[in-house]
Amino acid sequence: RIDEDISVDVANEISTIVQRILDGEFDDPDTEDKKDQLSKRFDANQYYIESDDIGARQENVGGDSTIKLQNPDNITGNYIHDSVYYNPQDQKLYRYNSKGYFIEYVVDNFGG
Repeated sequence: RIDEDISVDVANEISTIVQRILDGEFDDPDTEDKKDQLSKRFDANQYYIESDDIGARQENVGGDSTIKLQNPDNITGNYIHDSVYYNPQDQKLYRYNSKGYFIEYVVDNFGG
């Protein structure tokens, strides 16, 4: 499925970010368990949060954000619990919790 709200420029931005993530550019070399690296948590099939799925945003104490699914009963994307996705609207990463929320996934050296 092609997200019709994604322009060519945004698609290019997403592809660049995805490549950098999959190349391990944002992985922490000090992480003991390699499956906890961003490149391993990132969903290489879905990549980003579909614009139709983005609902209300909540700013949490500490500065990170949570995004609620627009319509949990009719999800556009194919998200996997505990996987990480890129949000092109705010250029941040989010982890999907399969309870209808995306929780900001903070990576120290990620500049979006």
